[in-house]
Amino acid sequence: MSVVERSNKGSRNQKSLERRPQRSGIANVALGSMQNVILIALIVVGLVAPTTAKYPICDRGTVEITEINGTYELCFNEECREFIGNETVRTYELLPSPTHNETRVTVRYGAGDKPIEFTTICLNPDICIISSSIFSTSLLGNPHCWPVGAVITTAMILYLATTMMFLSLYLLITIIRIASKRPAQVVQNTCTITGQQVNVQLHSLRPTPLSGGMFITLCVAILVGNGTVAACQHGFTRHATNIVCNQDGNCSYEFSRKLLFNRIQTEHCVEIRHRNKTVGLLKMKLAPTNLVCSKVSKFFTKSTEIRVFSRVRCPQAGSCFDNVCDKIRPNETIPELTRGSKYPGYSGCQYTCGGLSCGCFLPAPSCTFHRVAHVPISDAVYEVVERSEWVPSIHVEVESTLYQETQKEDVLLQPYVTYRFHNFNITATSVQKPALSILNSRFALSENELLILAVPVECATRNETLENFRNCINKVVCDCNTGWTKHHCHCPYNSLRAVANDSLNHLPLVIPHLEIHTSNGGIIAFTEDVETVITVQSQLLVSSTELVYDEKCDIKLTNLSGCYDCLHGATMGATCTSVNSAKITILCDHNVFAVECGPTSPKTNVHLRFDSSVAQQKCYTVCGNEKWTLPLNGTLFNHPMKHNSVFKFNEDKYTGTSLLNLVSEIHMPDLNPLFKVVRLHWKAFTAAGIAALAAAGLTYLFDPVLLIGLCGCSSCASSSKSFRCTMSPPTFADLGKSAKDLFNKGYNHGFLKVDSTTKAGDSKEVEFKTSASHNLGSGKLGGNLDVKYKIPAYGLTLTEKWNTENQLGTIIEVNEQFGRGLKLTFDSLYAPHAGKRTGKLKADWSLQTARITAEVGLTSAPVINAAGVFSREGWLFGAAASFDTSTNKLASTSLAFGHQTSNYTLHSFVVNSTDFGASLFHKVAHNVEIGTILGWKVGGSGADFGLATKYSPTRDLVLRAKLNNSSQIAMAATHSLSPDLKMTLSTQFNLTSNDHHKFGMGLEYEPSQ
Repeated sequence: MSVVERSNKGSRNQKSLERRPQRSGIANVALGSMQNVILIALIVVGLVAPTTAKYPICDRGTVEITEINGTYELCFNEECREFIGNETVRTYELLPSPTHNETRVTVRYGAGDKPIEFTTICLNPDICIISSSIFSTSLLGNPHCWPVGAVITTAMILYLATTMMFLSLYLLITIIRIASKRPAQVVQNTCTITGQQVNVQLHSLRPTPLSGGMFITLCVAILVGNGTVAACQHGFTRHATNIVCNQDGNCSYEFSRKLLFNRIQTEHCVEIRHRNKTVGLLKMKLAPTNLVCSKVSKFFTKSTEIRVFSRVRCPQAGSCFDNVCDKIRPNETIPELTRGSKYPGYSGCQYTCGGLSCGCFLPAPSCTFHRVAHVPISDAVYEVVERSEWVPSIHVEVESTLYQETQKEDVLLQPYVTYRFHNFNITATSVQKPALSILNSRFALSENELLILAVPVECATRNETLENFRNCINKVVCDCNTGWTKHHCHCPYNSLRAVANDSLNHLPLVIPHLEIHTSNGGIIAFTEDVETVITVQSQLLVSSTELVYDEKCDIKLTNLSGCYDCLHGATMGATCTSVNSAKITILCDHNVFAVECGPTSPKTNVHLRFDSSVAQQKCYTVCGNEKWTLPLNGTLFNHPMKHNSVFKFNEDKYTGTSLLNLVSEIHMPDLNPLFKVVRLHWKAFTAAGIAALAAAGLTYLFDPVLLIGLCGCSSCASSSKSFRCTMSPPTFADLGKSAKDLFNKGYNHGFLKVDSTTKAGDSKEVEFKTSASHNLGSGKLGGNLDVKYKIPAYGLTLTEKWNTENQLGTIIEVNEQFGRGLKLTFDSLYAPHAGKRTGKLKADWSLQTARITAEVGLTSAPVINAAGVFSREGWLFGAAASFDTSTNKLASTSLAFGHQTSNYTLHSFVVNSTDFGASLFHKVAHNVEIGTILGWKVGGSGADFGLATKYSPTRDLVLRAKLNNSSQIAMAATHSLSPDLKMTLSTQFNLTSNDHHKFGMGLEYEPSQ
């Protein structure tokens, strides 16, 4: 940053010097030399400093890293990885946090003792970012993040559940009918053939009706001697008096008091009395306990990756002889796999095919040799250790006041070892360590890091790891598949590199009530979950008592925040005001915690854990003889993150649980927040529920193949003769197509066009289509070349496209290979000059009474389009929607309704509740067609309309005309010059302007069949 500032300053000085008047030659020389010095300094600074190295940029939960050419290290908190930069910008999404945590982002450039380092503190995004995906468990667990999405998801689940219920009902009725051998009801579906009738037997589904307190703890404060103030909790103590005699027969009394400390009870006060007067006070406060790992070195290892070396040998060639696969040993060195023999692992051999078909001369089995090896990826040596025990060190703050003299000391107690503090002997006589599974883990230590892991390779000594790594013990067994091609093995993903990529395996590790750190090659844990009994012995305790001073206080608790059933846990703030400093214990329905009190209202952050989302508990405490009832409330987030790695989060792009995972996931979130949102937005949920039930009813009544499984027209099409059957509904985009074709087809004003279509092959399975156009207005030329290959036996159609903009397209269609009426299409486009690739995957399902289409772009954040059209006795109903996954919002919605017969089509639609329209097509006679369209937009100045007609006076001539509300009239005439060649002349006039007339001509060549 300083380099940039100096550069800007230099440029300003240079400009100011240039503006100054020339006073003398000497001054000019001085000014010129000064400019040269400044320029040289800037050049040197520019060469030395990495000009592209910048601080990481934080922007709403994302981090941008500007790379340089060369190696650099990127760290998120303690998780680091090395990259090779190529002057690009990397973008990372930070982990969503339920408590608005911060992430330290560090970039280190260069190597050596003084690398260039840039560090930025970024705020983690809100956890609601992973609850913005429809049909995700995160949204079901956190519906308050996106109530609209919760409404949509609930409606979709209700629709699916109702549809599945109808399907189950239909299957049950079918099974009962089959079991009772009742004849199935049939309906007659008639398909007309030229000169005859064919009856198709269809099973019909007839809709069937469905059948219908507490412990209260005193919080205390004490005032002892001439203004010395102290306050303590009420705890559990025991006073003991023992007679101790030595070998000479001299006996004496020993007075002691045992004090119980734990996570809740962290303070004790003992009043010292003499002759019924208070002469002193002993106050002890327990700090977090240190647990030092007494480690036992188990073995040494390296960070490795698993590689499989394989080689195939024909019989009697190389090592493949004398039944070698039956005799090979795991540690045997195979000459064919010399490269892999220098690494630890195991070898194997399996018989594969032989003979001429497999490339061998002898008709005997070949040998496939393989070796699974652990190849080091770094020279760092890790020492793997286990704890023999965690040795506790109890940290106690001791303060004694005796005859107005106060003494303080921080005492570090070892179990069962007596510590002398002035007139007191202090001993930790009992220590109960926390039973945490993480404390029983194995650790791998190197010079630079410490990991919690399970290791795949074990070496006995450090020297063996460095010099004879091959002899180390392999702990991984892979599942290998044989074959003539390269050997494939599936191995457990537990290498050191995989472990290091997860930040939860790195130390230091900080979780609620436990911290694990490294210090001077050792492992130290700090925890509050320790219960200990401390015994204090002194002659001064001949007359002592636990002192509790009940003082008035004012306690306030904030709402809980965080997540439930997660690593972060829930946090709550508590403030307590009292005249003197004190510590108060608060008991809730299912939790107990302590808070600090004092005249400055100190704030205590309390960490708690919950298994459900909605926390509603009552808490109690007593201070100043006053009972306090405090509410402990909060709605916690569902935080399904299973790791704490920014790198892994960006690799997986975790934005919630998909639909498939939702079905297969065993652990479902707490649904109480969903019920709460339902009560709050009951109107929206009621409307969504009615819509879902209506959609399920339409699905039930319109007999989709999920419920029926039959299609009359498919049966008709299976015959060798040509049928005129009831067709499936059109796609949503083709609704009103008859009227659209009257306005769009056959007009080419403003262009000169030439189209040609030819077919080749015995069955005309190859089609060539070329087209060229010339824009008379802009003078631009354009052309297309399409080649279509059809393979009817497999329902496959392949189309290759090219245009004059140098764009290459490929379309692959698979029809009725994955289901009756189902067509899958892959559409891709490649622009070589721009290096841009796009692709779409489409699905079209044609049923007798329904047409369902879907389309998804093959990009990182695709737009998903889905549409459905349902028909019943000529009536059509359709709906379509576009969903943008980059914003997790609906981009557009459309509804359509119409009626269709053989002579006319009525179509109406609405788009996004803002655009309304309708169209009408009517076939007046066999050679006369008319159509009209009408459109209106909310907020528009008026309605748009148009009229069009088509008239065929003879077989060789077609006349077209259209008119719209903008006073534009277009006319076209298409004349068949021959059975294979057509010519079209068209023109357009604008009645309001004389300079907007257009003319056009087109030729279309298509050989007759």
